[in-house]
Amino acid sequence: MDATLTQLMEIVEKDSVTVRELKDGIVHCFCVVNRAFMKEGAMEIQEDTSDRTIDKMMRLLAAEVYAGIGKDFENPTVESLKRLKDELDDRLQLSSKDPTIQRKHEEVIGKLLSSVGGDGRG
Repeated sequence: MDATLTQLMEIVEKDSVTVRELKDGIVHCFCVVNRAFMKEGAMEIQEDTSDRTIDKMMRLLAAEVYAGIGKDFENPTVESLKRLKDELDDRLQLSSKDPTIQRKHEEVIGKLLSSVGGDGRG
């Protein structure tokens, strides 16, 4: 199992997550889903493009989208992370992709959101 997926699974398996863990989990989930769609041929990629490179591009996109929301990516809130998720879904057009992967993506992020403890500030 690769590092991104391992980190995602570690966060998902927790009973309670912080807002920062929620942010990391959402970004990790998008990395894994984005890789799956790109490798399915949803997007042209060079054969030598590594998972690490694809993940780096996804993390940069997430930070860019989050900056567009007008929030500090290092101090997220639950509400701003929900908005990040929605905007990334739209940008990546996930609703038009494989419904099985889309369902799993929604399930994982739903689990993360339901596991946030505390006041939602991180």
